Amino acid sequence: TTPQLDAIARDGTLFEAAYAQQPWTLSSHLTMLTGLHPAVHGASRERAASPGATTLAEALQAQGFATGGFVAQRVWMHPRYGHARGFERYEIGGSDARANAPAIVAWLGEQALARERDPRHRFFLFAHFYDAHSDANTDIPYSVPPPLRDRYVPDAEPWGRRGGTSLLLRLGASGSATQRDREFIRAYYDAGVRYVDEHGLGAIVAALREHDLDRDTLLVVTSDHGEELFEHGHVLHGPPYEETARVPLVLRGA
Repeated sequence: TTPQLDAIARDGTLFEAAYAQQPWTLSSHLTMLTGLHPAVHGASRERAASPGATTLAEALQAQGFATGGFVAQRVWMHPRYGHARGFERYEIGGSDARANAPAIVAWLGEQALARERDPRHRFFLFAHFYDAHSDANTDIPYSVPPPLRDRYVPDAEPWGRRGGTSLLLRLGASGSATQRDREFIRAYYDAGVRYVDEHGLGAIVAALREHDLDRDTLLVVTSDHGEELFEHGHVLHGPPYEETARVPLVLRGA
């Protein structure tokens, strides 16, 4: 499901035991961006991160870096919580990596032009994707376009259920998921992982190569949390099990 990520790992450094500090989008990302435990940066549903919590973007911007953030979640990645601090440009798109990638690629092109004018030009890009995360109001959980989705489904026969996150929650709460339900949901999740690998991460890797930025750019790939697919009787994420807390972490480059 991850040929792009696998290639980056082969050329870089793979951390096999990396764990999120809290398996929840809002607080986990703020921990990534500040280096602070969730209890220290303090962000929650009700309040933003502490004003004293300096983000990576703020620190790099102070050192002259151009900073751009492109995120795919409108609620928990909203600027009101502090994620946008230090970003000259912070855009919230939809949850489709292929639709969001052009703006990211264009921004990288701008950085390449700036590098041509000034070889000392440096930049920090934060690209956030959501395709391996179930959405509400979709036809199925982990919904991606049918050509890729169909590559992973168990057989040619349609599943027959409809619903996004709400369906997952109903199946999880009722304990009524059949083996067939589990096979289809895992297949859709795999398709979402492959989709972001191909159309999100793949687009960034190609743009870095095209603009001759890949040789001296540090590329970091990670996640805010994992996902339970009926392990321990749960769906989505929240309880700090291995499935939800363990995340990929790969570094490649300068």
